[in-house]
Amino acid sequence: MSPLDRLLQEAIPTRPPAKPPHEPWTAEEQARHRNDLTLALNGWTYKPQTPASRPGSSPDTQHPTEHTNARQNAA
Repeated sequence: MSPLDRLLQEAIPTRPPAKPPHEPWTAEEQARHRNDLTLALNGWTYKPQTPASRPGSSPDTQHPTEHTNARQNAA
């Protein structure tokens, strides 16, 4: 057998073996996770940001109102 034949017969890994998928959570793990989320979100309220309150925002030029873009409305 030639050196080339021996080289061609070697098993050359092309990629690592795939990781097995994550096991489904048990009922106990799900309950603990849900309890942690409930505690973390207790008292939290949604506060939407208006365009004027966003950092680095510019005035709304697409939807002017009487209070916004007064310079454009006066022209």
